[in-house]
Amino acid sequence: MCSSDLEGAVLDPPTRDFLFSTYGGGNRIIQVRGFGSCGTFTNYGTGGPGTGSLVPSIGGTGCPRVGDNVQIDVDHVLPNTVGILVLGTQQLVVPFLNFTILTDLGVTVTSVVNSNGNAAFPLAIPNGANLGNTNVYWQAGYFDAGAPQGLSATNGLRMFIQ
Repeated sequence: MCSSDLEGAVLDPPTRDFLFSTYGGGNRIIQVRGFGSCGTFTNYGTGGPGTGSLVPSIGGTGCPRVGDNVQIDVDHVLPNTVGILVLGTQQLVVPFLNFTILTDLGVTVTSVVNSNGNAAFPLAIPNGANLGNTNVYWQAGYFDAGAPQGLSATNGLRMFIQ
């Protein structure tokens, strides 16, 4: 392939593969692999219902890999509600009031959901080799007067950092 045959190039975020397109004499897509892969997000456990039996949920987007950025998203919460987002290093199953605590309480941050009942938490994963092949566990809980015991909670989210 001559350099004049190259039309464009892009990095595919989920696979970290480079994709090149060519023109003339072949019009091909060339995939170059071997630049690392992303970790994964996996939900586990069940949450505790809030007002109207709506169960909050938690998820993640982005590439959970050392040095990359991800976002933790919480949805289906009573609008304009205050609570906490918890990050832990151990997956737990501890019944508590009307839900189950699904991670240790390693780090907690205040969480305020918007008028649509959503919250987003952007996160830069530090570029430390010791974080590779690591699991991090997330869960969020919110004050909700219409919930049993006045609290609602998400299911758990396991983030495997590649």
